[in-house]
Amino acid sequence: MKSRGRGATLLSAVAMTIVAAAALLAGRPARVKIIPALDPAAPVWPANTFREGACFADPTEIPPGLETRGSRIDGVEYRGTFVSGWFAARPQVALLVAGFPRLPHNLLALEVRDSAGRVAAVPFAPVNPRDCWRPWTVTLPAGATAFRVKAVDGESGPDGWLAVSEPFTPRFVPALLPQTPRTLLAFALQAVLLIAIGGAVTTWLRSAGRGWTETTPMALLAGAGAAALGYGAFWAYFAHPMAGRVFSWSLYVAAGLTPWLCRRGAPTDRTWPQPVALAVVIGMFYLALLLLFEPTRFSFAAANRFAAGLPSDNEIPRALADRLWHGESPRHLWGDWLSSDRPPLQSGWLLLTWPVMHALGFDFDTAASTGGVGFQLLWVLAAWSLARHLGATPRQAVGIVAATAFTGVLLEYSVFVWPKLAAAALVVAAYLLWFDAPGEGGLTRFAAGGCCAALGWLAHGGVAFSLLGLVPLALADRRPARWRAWLVAIAGFVAFAAPWSVYQRVYEPPGNRLLKWHLAGVTDIDSRGIGAAMVDSYRRAGFSTALQNKWQNLRMQLGTDWSPLLHVNSLAGPSDLRAGETTYMVRAWAWWACAWLVPLVWLARRGSAPPALPWAAHRATLAWFGAGIAVWLILMFTPNSASIHQGTLCTQLLSSGLLASWTLHFNRWFFASLATVQALWFAVAWAPPSHAVEGRLQALPLVLAALSAAALLWMIWQTVRRPNATRDRA
Repeated sequence: MKSRGRGATLLSAVAMTIVAAAALLAGRPARVKIIPALDPAAPVWPANTFREGACFADPTEIPPGLETRGSRIDGVEYRGTFVSGWFAARPQVALLVAGFPRLPHNLLALEVRDSAGRVAAVPFAPVNPRDCWRPWTVTLPAGATAFRVKAVDGESGPDGWLAVSEPFTPRFVPALLPQTPRTLLAFALQAVLLIAIGGAVTTWLRSAGRGWTETTPMALLAGAGAAALGYGAFWAYFAHPMAGRVFSWSLYVAAGLTPWLCRRGAPTDRTWPQPVALAVVIGMFYLALLLLFEPTRFSFAAANRFAAGLPSDNEIPRALADRLWHGESPRHLWGDWLSSDRPPLQSGWLLLTWPVMHALGFDFDTAASTGGVGFQLLWVLAAWSLARHLGATPRQAVGIVAATAFTGVLLEYSVFVWPKLAAAALVVAAYLLWFDAPGEGGLTRFAAGGCCAALGWLAHGGVAFSLLGLVPLALADRRPARWRAWLVAIAGFVAFAAPWSVYQRVYEPPGNRLLKWHLAGVTDIDSRGIGAAMVDSYRRAGFSTALQNKWQNLRMQLGTDWSPLLHVNSLAGPSDLRAGETTYMVRAWAWWACAWLVPLVWLARRGSAPPALPWAAHRATLAWFGAGIAVWLILMFTPNSASIHQGTLCTQLLSSGLLASWTLHFNRWFFASLATVQALWFAVAWAPPSHAVEGRLQALPLVLAALSAAALLWMIWQTVRRPNATRDRA
């Protein structure tokens, strides 16, 4: 216990060190030292061809005092050449680059001159930065006396432009790091900050004498608590940016003081570091795979690394957070999307850490994307807690989650940060609060479950299908006076959900676009309510057409084309495999689908099922999975629209947990074999690049991916090798 307390204190100290460093740097722009001209009297940065600001990239990424030149002049078909004057040579030279310098007819290079007057060109070799500024650091050859910048725009069309900054001396600033180390550093820092905040929430709850917290997995409770604070951050920033900043900084002060002020509320759940550490390892594994080939900005890589051309949904929470941070109106947020069309929870989550990350010098895309990954990784905490609910020991729960981490749909939706996995995790938290320990905590526990359910809905509305799937389980609850507890749960849900509903209907109505899209097939914006839109759509379609639509959505779950799995040459084109595993429910299980044979074997061999497992929990979880699927398929209106990304990922978490748990308890060597085959399949299908990836294979993420994958496989092996370890205690 003392060691656990020291660990929490150390974590808090590290978090406070990060916050203190950020506070010292807050308000100080990351200036750079511009390299002087070789001849101080000569103009070295002309503006007769390329011009200042002639680019389509974020100007806030440029350090103060640094001039740029770009070719995006008078539209995108301008073509010309920029040549700077000569600069004094330095051992290393850095520039910021934007656009598409590596297109066939474009050129960006440093021309280096030695003492004999010979000139050699060092061409730009990294990936195209596209619509963001990215650093380019060049080591000049020995004997260089001067260098200059040469840029040529020889392309026409929308992606023909390029831009470059004045050269400067390299220095350590997070925003000036290459994208890979910048991403990994941002993820690590935010992991410390968010874990410290979540841990402080649980400590304060237990210090206040909330006994029901003793029977709730601390890690999942911490994640839900941090999400609740993120919801508070959204409203604080919506009220005023200064109120939001005060709110965010105050949380870190409170989190830092918690280990000393609330020792009485120190965690009694001795297993909480396991799922937290597991989430960090899985996060690093997924990020390493994402960054395996040299990326441009994070959000573009997430939308194109595994499946080329995904929509910009992963950037919408960042856009809302950015508006609130700058005190701008969030109305008419993104294209024809309104701010009320998408729930706000991930935006608030991002604003929890953004003041610190901004002060440390990170760009918003990297900080928001890595913060979004941290939000999606709540699924790890939920899956571990679900495995415990299904009868696994803490060690077995780690092995189960480690094994299911080698699943494409969990990888894709952990790094493509639209908040579907986070929403599913929070709804699973509500389910466990309501059904895991029915005799503990009473009404307070049910109220907390209602709040978690509301937070899931405030992360992504797709979880409404799974929430409706819980209704039969609630109606079947026959325990005495349980109706009172469910009324309290509903009150908790309404308390959290009502402010956002008011926002949708009053601040920027109507806020029902996605509902009408999925439930009525209405994609155009109109003034009808969801009920009227559904009545009109079903009346127009007719009964037989509507029924046929449901049947098509049911058939769709099997996948439309299994041929890539039957031909060896399909492994040369893994994009087909990835598309299937992130679109169709049965394909998403991949090799874990074999585990559906386990209950059939148990039924055939009566009495062979492990008697010690909590079969009531298994039956309830399976019933919830089936009810959620049924509600989803019944309510989706358009045929062939029931793809994974248009539903609720609760079904993925529930089915993965059930399948892996059944396999492990059936035969641990069968579990090990299936997990190994799945890991190999995962490597074949998900490690190669998509056709949209331009960059080269990188050593750092390759090593990190190998180490983190080895760590996950070691966790699986430990589960198999010691299935009944006596040291596992809750």
